[in-house]
Amino acid sequence: MRNRIARNLAQCKPRTLFVGVDISKRHNAVCVVGWGARVLTNFTMENSREGFNLLIRRVKEWKERMRAEAILFGCEPADHYWRPLAYFLKSERLPFRLVIPFTVRRYREGIDLARNKNDRRDATMIAELLRTGRSLEPRLPQGVYADLKHTYRSYRRVRTERTRHDNLLIGMMDLLFPEYRGVFKDLTGKSSVAALRFCPVPSRIQTMSLDKWMLGVRHCFGGQRLMVAKLREWSEPLKLDTLG
Repeated sequence: MRNRIARNLAQCKPRTLFVGVDISKRHNAVCVVGWGARVLTNFTMENSREGFNLLIRRVKEWKERMRAEAILFGCEPADHYWRPLAYFLKSERLPFRLVIPFTVRRYREGIDLARNKNDRRDATMIAELLRTGRSLEPRLPQGVYADLKHTYRSYRRVRTERTRHDNLLIGMMDLLFPEYRGVFKDLTGKSSVAALRFCPVPSRIQTMSLDKWMLGVRHCFGGQRLMVAKLREWSEPLKLDTLG
């Protein structure tokens, strides 16, 4: 930790402006801090190319006004919203760093007893953490490597969401129909979905005859072969009135 901070501080020129950006979906808060820890300006910009151009223009104006030697940008890795700004700054050959959200939160708690959170204060804290060397240099893959990384990240996110929904469905089915998973191993199979789509409430199913219930399931079935034997096996514990 100390070696990283020392290395970061050694890479900064004596007269460097530190630009903290609090990233959000639509608008970003910006704070520019001088090498003496003085806040020079606060402003907001859109999270778009027009906003990025505004950011560069405003910061370069302050660089000329303060006769600074360098500029260092930084932000928290907020979801995926920080990446467009990071790639834009890289294309402009401007140095960019990431500040760990946990560090920002702990820093906020340490200097503000009320622990108030707003975009401007967070941008100021990010700039101050940059000034004190508490940041990380991001790795930004390019070309096909960036596409592969983004695709894999999306794949992992979709798998996680699917697992969460599957577990939620299993929990609900174990409460409503304890015998259901003993018959249908795959709750998302076409026959299973057709049965649940027609009527997912046990008390209503018990008021129907077996023939009426099977007819309703067939009406909701979109496949080629309905698992009639499994539907009959599952219906027995519900004690359906086969005589109607």
